[in-house]
Amino acid sequence: MNTFQSDLTFGKSILFGIIGGLVAGIAMAPLLMLTGILAGMSEKAIPFALGLTFGIDPDYAFLFGLIIYIIISILIGIKFAIIKYR
Repeated sequence: MNTFQSDLTFGKSILFGIIGGLVAGIAMAPLLMLTGILAGMSEKAIPFALGLTFGIDPDYAFLFGLIIYIIISILIGIKFAIIKYR
């Protein structure tokens, strides 16, 4: 019986998780905005609301909301990398 042995270190696994989460977050960002449009709001409504939740100035709330969304995606990627590593 063949067993698969990976030479992937924990650090490399985390790095792949970061990259995967970043790519997934960027790929899903348009769908996040499409959800706002389908709900009858502006395409910026959901990231804007996320930024306002953290008490950010309304001028920067949209950008901050997108950054938080990408950070959350990266954290989810790291979580999957840890699960896959073990």
